[in-house]
Amino acid sequence: MRHTRVDIEELDASAYLDLLASVTALQADAYRPPPWNYSDEEIAEFPGELERQLGFPGFRAITAHRAGRLVGTAYGVPGPERIPNSGAFYRPVVTALGRHRADVLLSDHPFEVVQLMVDPATQRQGIGRAILQRLVVKATRAWLVTLPDSPASQVYLASGWQPQRPRFPLWGREVEIWTLGI
Repeated sequence: MRHTRVDIEELDASAYLDLLASVTALQADAYRPPPWNYSDEEIAEFPGELERQLGFPGFRAITAHRAGRLVGTAYGVPGPERIPNSGAFYRPVVTALGRHRADVLLSDHPFEVVQLMVDPATQRQGIGRAILQRLVVKATRAWLVTLPDSPASQVYLASGWQPQRPRFPLWGREVEIWTLGI
């Protein structure tokens, strides 16, 4: 099968906001099927969550377009000086790792990959790997949270990321942390 060229671009928060409808549609396509099985409610919450994240300092996004259609994207932000032991996201991370290990692995501003999504019809074509590498190219350390059986797990492993144990529950799913350069 012959694939057409993929155009990869870095966007700031303002430019990414212009793609909100396309990113939301891609998120639904990427996260409805297994292993994610996102509900309609989770899909509906995404635009508001993304708009909130666009305001984080240092927000960066990478997009991949093929023939003018968004086929993949990843975005993230520099993490905090010290991971807080509060909030729906950070509290389970600190609880699972323990305070000391969370400080060693995730403090001092490692880049947090918040989302990576590729259209299921274009997976296994190197798009996820390309956008992830472009997103973290300036980071000396990075981390993300994903499902253990995520389609991207092999991409992470092949790109030098390391899974951290233990797995832990977050938002009704068992997840694990992957780190790069840590």
